[in-house]
Amino acid sequence: MEEIIVIYKQLFSAIPHVADILRYVWFFILPPFLYKVFYIVWMDYANDVYLSNTPSDMLEIIPPHNTERSPQPMESVFAGLEGTSAYIPAYDELCMGVMPPTFNFEIVGTNGNVHFYVLLERRFRSVFESHFYAQYPDAEIHEARDYTGDVPAIVPNKNWDLWGADITLIKPDPIPIKTWQYFEEDITGKMIDPMAGLIEVMGHTRKAEHLWFQIIAEPMPESWHDQEGMAYVEELKGRKPAPKKGLIARFMMAITGFLSPGGDGSSASGEADAPLEFRLSPGEKKVLEAIEENVGRYMFKVKMRMIYLARTEVFDKGLVAGFFGALKQFADFNLNAFKPYEPSITYALYVARKIRLRFRQHKILYSYRKRKMSGVKFVLSDRELATIYHMPDMSVVAPAIARSNITKSTAPANLPIPDDSLFDNK
Repeated sequence: MEEIIVIYKQLFSAIPHVADILRYVWFFILPPFLYKVFYIVWMDYANDVYLSNTPSDMLEIIPPHNTERSPQPMESVFAGLEGTSAYIPAYDELCMGVMPPTFNFEIVGTNGNVHFYVLLERRFRSVFESHFYAQYPDAEIHEARDYTGDVPAIVPNKNWDLWGADITLIKPDPIPIKTWQYFEEDITGKMIDPMAGLIEVMGHTRKAEHLWFQIIAEPMPESWHDQEGMAYVEELKGRKPAPKKGLIARFMMAITGFLSPGGDGSSASGEADAPLEFRLSPGEKKVLEAIEENVGRYMFKVKMRMIYLARTEVFDKGLVAGFFGALKQFADFNLNAFKPYEPSITYALYVARKIRLRFRQHKILYSYRKRKMSGVKFVLSDRELATIYHMPDMSVVAPAIARSNITKSTAPANLPIPDDSLFDNK
């Protein structure tokens, strides 16, 4: 017992000396352990400074009145925006906080009205407008104020409540969702607008109710096609390239393959040697074809979130259920689908429930207002984005949508041109 006491005394007597040593060498020891934390905090600060010094414009889009077009024109708009991507030097990104261009596409239901917004850097406004008007010449674009200022700065409070969640995919990014070309009636051949259900839900917001849907899109470099997209396709085809592992790992894999049945790469049934078209079922062939077609398109890194805010006397989570029910229109469980991202959902159980719930609510509202790309992200193609965000056609009869009545046309070809001599001052 006395020996144990002596050992403890020696340990406690050494603590001051250890503290003295750490005081002189902490900057060598701690940075490797705190690098990740420092990187996250610094980049968040640097990006905020960059964005605060970058002029941006909030634009409201008023859809054309009599359009009967599919979402395909919006694909061309997204494809045009993909051209804004550019290489950012490491110094500018890490030290100056320079970010790739992002485009915020937002659909807002408030007080029974539905609005379409785009928030973008001012330098890209002319690029967006030119591509958009080329596809929707009868639409209108107006500069608007930020609608997020219509609710109190801090929610929830005694008068307001909030429910929100980030949205993610249930399967890997290269697998597409159900896109607009599948929304077609078998008998009449008429396309059903994929956004009809979503707009109907947002149009049912009552006074002092707000339903916000945010899609932040960042163009991906074309290298993604080979490094991620086609690599996934090759893996599905069974042509997955050899993994880059160390010498010991490769040796163990070779030994394991040699000892296991069929370890020479052949199958006992001979299926592995059969052509791919004979190894896949008809459904699997269609899935593989859809994936291969999807990864060949322009791709965007996407952050998606939704928030429902309302005064406490009218707060109704049934609207949230309706929103996610509308998102199920884009689900094909042979392919991909959307779901709320569990760690971001504004609920908490058990320990410190109220504090944790308030933290999640404040965090998602702050992230929405600042249009942050933080949290879960995924990759969508221009066709998938156009399916989710496009100008609704005239079959969407929701009266909550304000539509443009302006009809634009070019000058007639036979317009008489006055003779230049009439304007001579001689």
